[in-house]
Amino acid sequence: MEALQMLKFHLKKERLNFTESWVTPESQMTEDDPDEDLLDNLLKDVGVQDIFDGIMQSIEVDEA
Repeated sequence: MEALQMLKFHLKKERLNFTESWVTPESQMTEDDPDEDLLDNLLKDVGVQDIFDGIMQSIEVDEA
């Protein structure tokens, strides 16, 4: 019985942690090039005017 109690206590202490591997190392967060414009790269191949037009149209529809 004592062995079962010790096993139960041990298993209670070992809880599952599903976010343990989601931690981003500091090296990955600091390896970006500070001279690179990330927003420009994101919007480079996209028609920015079309995006803004779509946003404005969806706002108008929501307000109506």
